[in-house]
Amino acid sequence: NTERYIRVMVKAGADMVEIGIPFSDPTAEGPVIQEASTRALSTGVKINDIFDMVRRLRTGEEAVTVPLVFMTY
Repeated sequence: NTERYIRVMVKAGADMVEIGIPFSDPTAEGPVIQEASTRALSTGVKINDIFDMVRRLRTGEEAVTVPLVFMTY
């Protein structure tokens, strides 16, 4: 799951993390990002789910403090 992967990346030394907000027609993106958007949307991910995840990442004993940057249209 994305939240877990972000925590792993930060623990491994990432100094920032880009979070893609899925879009229904990502024609300006390459095939990997297009497939990721399609897959995320097919599971019912909504933008509020992403914001909730960021809130969880930013709070608690193991809060993520590196910049989290959104990629969106």
